[in-house]
Amino acid sequence: MRTDHRFPDVVSSAIDLASWWIKHSVPYGMLQEKQVDMLGKTSALTLPVVKRWGSHYSAMKALVSNERCMQLLVLEKREALRNSVGKKPGPRATADKMMDPCTDLGFWSGVKTVMKHIGPLLVKRVMLEGLETRFSAYDQPAMLIAYMLNPHRQTAFLNPLCSFVTTRNAVQLVEVLYLRFLPKEAEAQAETGIADQSIAYITEETPFYDITMRLASLPGALPERSWNLVKHEASQLSKLALCLMGVSVNAAGCDRSFSQMGLTHTKLRNRLGWAKTTHIAQLRQELHRDRPKRKRARVLTAVDSAHSAAAENSTPTEDSIDAKTLSITSSPKTGDNTYELVKQEIETTESVNKVPVIAVVSDAAGEAAKARRLLILWRPDILTLDSYSHQFNLSVGGKS
Repeated sequence: MRTDHRFPDVVSSAIDLASWWIKHSVPYGMLQEKQVDMLGKTSALTLPVVKRWGSHYSAMKALVSNERCMQLLVLEKREALRNSVGKKPGPRATADKMMDPCTDLGFWSGVKTVMKHIGPLLVKRVMLEGLETRFSAYDQPAMLIAYMLNPHRQTAFLNPLCSFVTTRNAVQLVEVLYLRFLPKEAEAQAETGIADQSIAYITEETPFYDITMRLASLPGALPERSWNLVKHEASQLSKLALCLMGVSVNAAGCDRSFSQMGLTHTKLRNRLGWAKTTHIAQLRQELHRDRPKRKRARVLTAVDSAHSAAAENSTPTEDSIDAKTLSITSSPKTGDNTYELVKQEIETTESVNKVPVIAVVSDAAGEAAKARRLLILWRPDILTLDSYSHQFNLSVGGKS
């Protein structure tokens, strides 16, 4: 920015322009009204911090985003903007000086050119150096080997353009990490064989070729599944892989724990000790974590029971039947009417879909109990069960 060309003048003019709009509340308010009319929202102007490329880029980006609004505002209300700063000649002359660049297309072109030059500097200085700083704080060997031991990647980490990323170096890192994470097992075994297993994994030889390639091609396949399948053929490498992949890469678990503690330790319930609060939070976490499993287990148990009962009277097939949901919200809530509706659905299911109905489940209300009694008199072979639900559910067996 110290060279003898027009860029320093453009940057200085841009900073003075943004500073003038920010320091004068009336013109700034008029600019925000124009932003709402044209953009549907307001956009704040910012001033850069000295010697920080990111702040200069952000300040000029905010200024360029208001280019059209400033041009139209100055063209439409130039006199009102001049009068808003007072009657003294100095502020009015400054206002005219600040409004002239707003309608100068050369000024806006210069600002955009400066942004094109600052952009690459921003990427290098802020983004790349920031990533390098963060990466240097990571456990780089563990992260690289964990990436390598993902069956979806396998040899993708070997860059032929990088001389230090070789198979030999990768095997050495695997041996170092095995001694680091599994020292007891490494001491108990004179020859671990993890180097040979690593080479076989990288070169896609047995036992990794058939299993890992087949599972890696499946959509959504978990890496742990591949390593569990080869835990006998490559026990050392599989243990290291499962150990590395078991490391959490985010703090979501901690955030959820804090949220659960916040729900447990409230303003009204504020005399709980830290131990009891921790136990309650852990219990809530486990219940939340196992909810999909328990729900799926209940569904599978119900389906298996229905299929087992239906297998005695019918031969199961692989054909699927679309179930129909019947809404009785607008129907009279009486036992006789409920019985007639259920009877009609049973007859339709068995005659049209050729599916035998083996049970009818209803809630425990009085009209449902009467409907169940009538149903037993009509079809003693159907199980009639009561459940605390708000609608009838037909549990059907296999196709006959």
